[in-house]
Amino acid sequence: MAARRGSPVNDGTVAKVLEGLKAAMLIDEQEGVYRVNDPILRTLLLTGRIT
Repeated sequence: MAARRGSPVNDGTVAKVLEGLKAAMLIDEQEGVYRVNDPILRTLLLTGRIT
C-alpha cells in the first residue's frame, strides 16, 4: 500500500488497515474505541516520530 502525506484516505482503506492491525494483535477495539497494545507502536504514534 502506498500513501502520500496529506492525501485523502477513503473509509475502506482505513477499515482494512484497522482490521489488519487487529488481526496482528497490535490494536484492540472495544465499543468503537481503539487501543494500541504494542508499546513500541504506541510510542511511535504518540511522539509522531514516524517517517
